[in-house]
Amino acid sequence: MPISFPSNPTTNQTYTYNNAVWRYDGNSWVRSGTTITGPADVSDRNNTSTGFFSLPRGTTAQRPTSVNDGYMRFNTDLDRVEYYDATVTGWITVSGVTSSLTTMSLDYLVVAGGGGGGADLAGGGGGGGFRTGTSTVNFTTSYTVTVGSGGSGGVTPSTNGSNGSNSVFTTITAAGGGGGSKVRTAGLSGGSGGGGGGDNTNSGGYSGGSGNTPSVSPSQGNNGGGSGPGADGPQTTTGGGGGGGAGGTGITTTTKSIAGNGGVGGTSLISGTLTYYAGGGGGGGYAPFSTQNGVGGLGGGGTGGTPGIGATAGRAGTGSGGGGTSPNGLAGSGGKGAVFIRYILQ
Repeated sequence: MPISFPSNPTTNQTYTYNNAVWRYDGNSWVRSGTTITGPADVSDRNNTSTGFFSLPRGTTAQRPTSVNDGYMRFNTDLDRVEYYDATVTGWITVSGVTSSLTTMSLDYLVVAGGGGGGADLAGGGGGGGFRTGTSTVNFTTSYTVTVGSGGSGGVTPSTNGSNGSNSVFTTITAAGGGGGSKVRTAGLSGGSGGGGGGDNTNSGGYSGGSGNTPSVSPSQGNNGGGSGPGADGPQTTTGGGGGGGAGGTGITTTTKSIAGNGGVGGTSLISGTLTYYAGGGGGGGYAPFSTQNGVGGLGGGGTGGTPGIGATAGRAGTGSGGGGTSPNGLAGSGGKGAVFIRYILQ
């Protein structure tokens, strides 16, 4: 059957017939294209056209029912290109990005490392500094993120815990939590203050460390709890005070039987679930009279030690303080901090 070419063709006009391309050279129709017989004829080839490549178009209801990973089409309901992803068993929309967009706002949570608990009738470590808010970042700028490590716990016979390390995101710095102090010593200052050491000389007690250091607005944390003056008579002996937390102060201990609890941590929804961070570590009890060690504050604060029982560390990734110890116990290290950022693509 003869081919029915278009009448009155122009030079270089093309015509496709039976999967073959023909071109009019000014005098006659000349076959110029290769017959398309299978995938290899349209794959692994450079497309030199300066025009366009047309995707299949259709509504959401017209999506193919038999699909494979990588299928692509233009969804006219969504006005977007979409592709099928077998790993999520669904169609994924390809969103456009405005070329003029150079900055974006995001939510952040920056928590520093928690302070370590002290050794020997000692205070609990303070929670790391807690900073949360909204910041604007530039797409063309590189930003360094530093996640602070927890401070080491004190070692026997009698040493302070170390402060935690700072966490940093852009210009936002959260200060490391204050270390808990050894016996008869004031707690160390930090994002939240460390607990003060216990008093076994009837000297009137020792204060917890101050929170929110270095000073910023809003506050990064709270003060640690102290020790004494006791309420058990002239030969008063008290356990260690609780470390301060991002959401509350550490508890001051006034009896020889109960050590101070750590302050409660601060809360955030940035991970999608309401979560506590930067709880204070509990204070260490006094041997042999202690009947209750200091409990760590909500947010991962370590528990203080009692005679024969070592303190626990602050929970990693929360920036919580470690627990202080009774004499000859093992102090808890502070928990490593955390940095979260959350943004929504427009």
